[in-house]
Amino acid sequence: MKNKILFASVLALASTALQAQDMYDVARLSTSDLQGTARYIGMGGAMGALGADLTAMNTNPAGLGIYRSNDVAATLGVSMLNNGTSIDEPSRVSFDQLGLVITNKYGNYTSLKYINFGFNYRKHKNFFDDFSVANNWGGGFSQTYQMADMTFGETDPNNMPVLPAVAAQAGALGTDESGKYTGTGANNTTYNMKSTGGIQEYDFSVAANWSDQYFLGLSLAYYHASFDRGTWYSEYGEDDCSYDMYNYYRTRGSGMNIKLGGIIRPVADSNFRFGLSLQSPTFFLLTDENGVDITSYDEYGAEMGNSNAQVDPVDYELATPWKFNFSLGHTFGNTLALGAEYQLENYRGISIREKDGYITDYTEYVNATVDNQLEAVHTLKLGAEVKVTPELALRAGYNYSSAAFNEGAFRSLYNFADMYIDTFTETSYENTLDLHRLTCGIGYRTSGFYADLAYQYTMQKADFYAFDDSYSDGGIVNYLPATRIDKNRSQLSLTLGYRF
Repeated sequence: MKNKILFASVLALASTALQAQDMYDVARLSTSDLQGTARYIGMGGAMGALGADLTAMNTNPAGLGIYRSNDVAATLGVSMLNNGTSIDEPSRVSFDQLGLVITNKYGNYTSLKYINFGFNYRKHKNFFDDFSVANNWGGGFSQTYQMADMTFGETDPNNMPVLPAVAAQAGALGTDESGKYTGTGANNTTYNMKSTGGIQEYDFSVAANWSDQYFLGLSLAYYHASFDRGTWYSEYGEDDCSYDMYNYYRTRGSGMNIKLGGIIRPVADSNFRFGLSLQSPTFFLLTDENGVDITSYDEYGAEMGNSNAQVDPVDYELATPWKFNFSLGHTFGNTLALGAEYQLENYRGISIREKDGYITDYTEYVNATVDNQLEAVHTLKLGAEVKVTPELALRAGYNYSSAAFNEGAFRSLYNFADMYIDTFTETSYENTLDLHRLTCGIGYRTSGFYADLAYQYTMQKADFYAFDDSYSDGGIVNYLPATRIDKNRSQLSLTLGYRF
């Protein structure tokens, strides 16, 4: 790092293969949260077979057919981070749901009883996050080793991939006797990340009721995605020099899918029913952009150099995995409702293409990485509602989801750069583990009006890496230990609605 290149630049990038997304980016856009009405959340989302809830039709549109009266409701939420690290913004208020159901009674003496129509907006995914990580490895590891490897022995930054070129021109890398760039072990590192945005879901649904025993529904869903992330990384080297790196990453786009669902009561005079639903892949058209800024400092804290690069926007197509859902539901009179669901999403089915559907060596490599390092995600939802009085109900639920990343998954910028895919500027990644969610809620109904309050607590850990988990130094491979972080968060949701 003592190579004092007093240089400040903006790299004008004109790569023939401008790419900015990989396995971690496409997996993030394929996930969802437990969002919707407070009743749905309070029961852990296990309402696919119970139906008659505005958000339940986002999971199984056949639940819309169980309605016998019109319904309108809106939900506000407060998300709170409980990750135990230093954060700037621990909570955020959001508008999470708005829906309307219009029932149409077809006849009293025909097998077709109702044809109902519904619209529901909900926040499908909340990207709000804010955390900090600090490490002291005593010089054993450094991001500079990764960036020096990515120079591929070049001495001219103009012939390097974007990230090492910026690091070299900023003076964050050292040089050997031959002029090749080298790394320096780090004594201390700090990493801060803040992200905002979400995926908004708009469902337009229709469902039919035959003999109060068979229900069939169809939804056309539109999604709008927005994601903004800023990361700040600082490294203090063994040579007493240091540098700061800022990265930004943005995604904007929209997508659509189709959902088909059915609910059956096997015994006409029983309230037991089961549901099946299938959701097609969500086909997104997305635009990414990212950039990096690095400033280096000498052993006295004086600035040695600065360099930065902004990558031109990249358009691409993303297809999320198919989603299969099987649900059970049973009501006991007007006092108790029980629900259970199993959901399967095979994340190996995620795929990307260039804009207009082109397949390139790059997209084939990303899709192969997805197939090798992602897993099928299994989700179990359980929920219950007890009416203490005709007006007052208590609710509780539980969710479990298996990990999407297999053991050893990693982001390798070196491999992408070796393929001349050199516009990645963010080295960090995290492998999230199994997710557990506990929910509870309370509801009050009278004269058509209802108010529901729900609380959910999500528990999840992740293995975090500020940069690639290995590097080569004189033929020796060293492995960066993971930093285990908490992704715990909680949320309060309030729904106000009216049935008429």
